[in-house]
Amino acid sequence: MPKLNIKYESSNVTSEINKEFQIPAKEVVLASLHGTLAPLMFSLEIFNIKKNFSCPIYVSLQRGKAWNWANLPESVFPLDILEENNHNNVDNIIFINKVLEKIKKWMAQMFQVNNSTIFNLFINDYHNYVIPICIFANNIPPDNYRIFMLSDGSASSSRFNSQFDNKDTYIENYNKLKKKIFRI
Repeated sequence: MPKLNIKYESSNVTSEINKEFQIPAKEVVLASLHGTLAPLMFSLEIFNIKKNFSCPIYVSLQRGKAWNWANLPESVFPLDILEENNHNNVDNIIFINKVLEKIKKWMAQMFQVNNSTIFNLFINDYHNYVIPICIFANNIPPDNYRIFMLSDGSASSSRFNSQFDNKDTYIENYNKLKKKIFRI
């Protein structure tokens, strides 16, 4: 969230205000990418993505050493999840959980400030549970999000088969996921 720092000095009186504030976002790109191929595909397309979206692009990479975070293109920002902007290799589960919590919180805040905000999510297929955790749990309507799933095909194939091979287990799995996400 942006911060505003104002320092006022007059006649030996000093006042200082430090305040976080929210700017209503019309549109935002959130890229939470893990593994090898999805971050590579996103990195190779970053300038096309910038051209297609005239909005801020926030990125988190589980393998953070892949990017020079001090030299990002204009309007591309790190999604500050880890302390001191430490985008180094960290435990996968801890990182993913922190990413999801941050994205879920940001989306809730942005949607609360402007319920017409458009969310463009770039995710890899293996971590497609970002969709129910960040979108469905925040009650973001379908017109307010777009999902760009980056895949080499292996996780997609495996996950689709495990969910859709048997209609009875599909319904059961869906209900379990729904219960977990909405804590019903």
